[in-house]
Amino acid sequence: MNIINWKTKHQTIKLLGQRVSLIDTVVGEKIILVIHGYGMCSYDYHKVIDDLKFTYRMVIPDLVGFGLSSKPTNYYFSIIEQAEVLVNLLDELKIKEVSIIAQGFGASVLCELLSIISSGFSDIKINKIWLLNMSLSVELSPDKETQDGIVKYINDTFLKISSSFEMFKKYIRKSFHDEKSISDEELSVYWKLLNYDEGLKTLNFIHYWAVEIQQSSTKWLDSIKKTTAPIEIIWGIEASSGDDETPKRINDYLDIEKTHLIENCGYFPMLEKPSIFIDILKGV
Repeated sequence: MNIINWKTKHQTIKLLGQRVSLIDTVVGEKIILVIHGYGMCSYDYHKVIDDLKFTYRMVIPDLVGFGLSSKPTNYYFSIIEQAEVLVNLLDELKIKEVSIIAQGFGASVLCELLSIISSGFSDIKINKIWLLNMSLSVELSPDKETQDGIVKYINDTFLKISSSFEMFKKYIRKSFHDEKSISDEELSVYWKLLNYDEGLKTLNFIHYWAVEIQQSSTKWLDSIKKTTAPIEIIWGIEASSGDDETPKRINDYLDIEKTHLIENCGYFPMLEKPSIFIDILKGV
């Protein structure tokens, strides 16, 4: 898979003045919307789409600022705006019921989406939610010192990975239990997508995300706590990840239907353990 082939799988829709690029497998009554993490894109799911599309209609947009979507480079495109784009995307696709996969930054966007729904500004029904690694890790930090530490780690990491392709490869591979789970070719596609349309400048606003997430944590946690959609956790467990406590905090805070802890797996279970990831979503 190269970036040219990847582009051919996408369609583009103009929403709220932004160009949103997405994969939509079109067929299927059961629909999953995927909300990826910060600095990443729909390419995170390139290993699982072909198998999952026979069970679900997969809708996987590149969030604004990432992948093949618009890349605002002179201002911060907020989590609130990201959620508004997704509401408009679902309306454009005439989707009224959907399940959601969210990871990290994407879980914050999910919470804002739930806030929009609970406020009565959208009648979208959420059928099910799957939370992946780093989801709610900042929001559910036990104290400000821990929260500040996670935010600093995120800021420092993105500053490093944006400095060069070699640093990008080094730090992305650190996100895997088995670094051979991702090839140089795949990393090259990621790097090109990150740089697409001057997108690397988007990472300059990483500290704005940190401020927004700290200011909105209470509202977002309240929104996800109120949802009636069943929630499952899919979490790669890796000794060096430093994020193995978050699934416990999520379980303590929310009514979790099921927790899937994938041993010897890093931040990206859909890339490192795709067959297990697929089976979990299929309910095998």
